[in-house]
Amino acid sequence: MRLAVVIMLVMSCGVAAPSTPTRVDLTQSSWVFRFITAAHCNDWSRTLSFSTDGGVASSLERNVLTPTHECSRPVLTEHGTWRADERHVSVAAGDTVWRAQLATSAAPRLNRSAGTITASPLSLTTRAFLRRGDAWVDEHEATKGGQHLWTRTTVVVSGEPTCAMRVTVEVDVDGATASETFTPPCTSLVDRQSGWRAFGDLERFIYRHDLVRAAGVFERHAPVIANAIVDGVVLALVIDDARPELAVHPASSDEALGWYDALP
Repeated sequence: MRLAVVIMLVMSCGVAAPSTPTRVDLTQSSWVFRFITAAHCNDWSRTLSFSTDGGVASSLERNVLTPTHECSRPVLTEHGTWRADERHVSVAAGDTVWRAQLATSAAPRLNRSAGTITASPLSLTTRAFLRRGDAWVDEHEATKGGQHLWTRTTVVVSGEPTCAMRVTVEVDVDGATASETFTPPCTSLVDRQSGWRAFGDLERFIYRHDLVRAAGVFERHAPVIANAIVDGVVLALVIDDARPELAVHPASSDEALGWYDALP
């Protein structure tokens, strides 16, 4: 999902999350996603701040081009509440309510040519995949402006060093449902020094839209359904041997897949 509705999911290193907002991994920092482009006055950022008393703030800072062709930077902040259950975080702020899975982790960065996977400092991922049997599953939902969207993405992978990958995306947009399955190219990469393992289409893991369009999804479904499927697709996942129950997407500038950096 595009995360104008920010969608999140809870992960707590194998320990059940509390029913009250006491997850210190969320409250230890504010978290910022920065979208930077080469276009003039087109950058923006979103900051999330969770407090130990159950309050949350979501601040959007977006550049605006003035009539004199200067950039102003208005900030819109919405306040609300959050709570955690066994697997999820639920948030209500402004006219948006969302519930999904989340993890704090170092964000893995792929260097395919060098055959390495390095990690950024502590970050917050909005796409945490938890192990369920032989699959990795991310499930999230949100309501904004009266529209409700539910998404579940299931990834099954087998084989090393080559692999086979199956990605199934199920969506429900205001009662209109769809399910699509994709089999993107799959290779694996192991960085024994860092302890990270990656699998999937490691050459083109950011080109989700191309995969969905080539599969004919936009011909079979209405645009709102097809776009929801695009935002549910992942083409690569990475696992840290220290946390084998959690798989995450490589660091990306796409907020629907992306990582929020911890603010100092």
